[in-house]
Amino acid sequence: MKFRHHVAEVAIDLDKWTKEYGGKRPHVFLMLLDDMPKLARLLRIMDLANFLCFHFKFTLRQPRLALSPPNSAVQKKLLLPFEQVRGTAAVQTVSIVGPVDAALSAHVKQAMTQHVAWLRGGVCEIYELALSMKRKGDVAFRMGNTTEALTKYESLQTFVSATTTKNTKMKSDPDQLRAFQLLGYMTMTDIITVFMTDLTTMEMDKRAYGLVTDYLGRIEVIEKTNDLYSKDEPGFLHSALMSCTRNIFGVAELGLNHPIKAGKAFATAFKLFSHPAYRTGWETAKAWSGLTQRDRQTHLTSLHALLPSQPLEVPELKPYSMPAVAPEHWVMRRLGFQGPIPYREKVLPGLDPTLVLTAEPNSDLFAPAVIGHIRPEVLTAHAEDLDQTVVFPDGRRFEKRRLIIWVGLEETQLGAERLPDGDAQKDAMLARIAEGLVRFAEAEAEHDPEWWGAAGRRGMAGEVLCREGNHFYNSDDA
Repeated sequence: MKFRHHVAEVAIDLDKWTKEYGGKRPHVFLMLLDDMPKLARLLRIMDLANFLCFHFKFTLRQPRLALSPPNSAVQKKLLLPFEQVRGTAAVQTVSIVGPVDAALSAHVKQAMTQHVAWLRGGVCEIYELALSMKRKGDVAFRMGNTTEALTKYESLQTFVSATTTKNTKMKSDPDQLRAFQLLGYMTMTDIITVFMTDLTTMEMDKRAYGLVTDYLGRIEVIEKTNDLYSKDEPGFLHSALMSCTRNIFGVAELGLNHPIKAGKAFATAFKLFSHPAYRTGWETAKAWSGLTQRDRQTHLTSLHALLPSQPLEVPELKPYSMPAVAPEHWVMRRLGFQGPIPYREKVLPGLDPTLVLTAEPNSDLFAPAVIGHIRPEVLTAHAEDLDQTVVFPDGRRFEKRRLIIWVGLEETQLGAERLPDGDAQKDAMLARIAEGLVRFAEAEAEHDPEWWGAAGRRGMAGEVLCREGNHFYNSDDA
């Protein structure tokens, strides 16, 4: 094929360790320049989900009749989308050939061949990609393309499972976990909403009531997780959202001729949020056995008309702080990370109070301290441990700097800085720790009320060590 204008050839190969995922023959296709971001996004999703590790060769070909290379704007449209395609398992190779701007070429190579990655940033990226899938499904839903909407929603769930649930390394912070749980809940609510639409009914020649109720167990798992979170702070699921979901289940159960299950679903919905439609549903379920078939269909049609007809809007991940952030960034730079750290605006540095054991005689057993400061004397050892050659159980070795180093530190690895006497933070910190101990004691009392009874608690308070997170506290110090 001959071209009169500039042509860019992008050759993508798989690493030898993941070659089994690809075919033996290369696939060649023609793409428009404006579609490069779509290709880069697809490759990043595949890499995060499968640890494929690509190798790239960009070749910019200049026809004989062309007097000059493509301008800077065109070159950026070609190469910059691939900044996001970073190796997830192993460092990929990148070759850029042709009349490409040297600074642009160096910038893209650096971004694509980083051998250090930030674990918390990686989880943020997974959430962002999953959210983009949700929104693409929302667009299809609003356009009435239920098949495309369901495909996007189900792809989202598969992607999140592959990158967070099955990949045990991708541990989420509490804020991230709550965001993923909310995303999953709202996506499943959208899926069952799609199943209840007339368009889906037309495609299946029947109402998809059975497909809706199949999701009940998964919905209940997230609701139970929300209940655990809501003991100490507001849960991530709002009552109005849960009531909407339960109402959909109620209508589906009536469609399956299960009035008792439907009544329970409507009652739960109304208890969560007193909407008139939910009470109407409960009254319909209560009277169901005495209705004629025609009346049942009339009531069911009326309840259908009150169901949501638009997808739910999932929020962006809100910024939050963690004490490990600044130390992790220090370790990443020590290991050679260059350029801006992705998603540093989402997970911010912070300081957390703790207590540390004291070595001085005739002093309190524990002293107030903070974690989150950069302590090179502590972090250097962690950086050296991460920067070692990997040896697999079967004896295979990966050369140094070949595998991606994912940096994510535990709070116990940060080192604590003791607060001096008279520090303004000290009293506030002790009050915060004491409050946490009270919550811990109250929670434990639910499991073992006899041991934590009034007499036992007073008599043994000075001898008990209470655990909160990764730190131990003496109950008298509170």
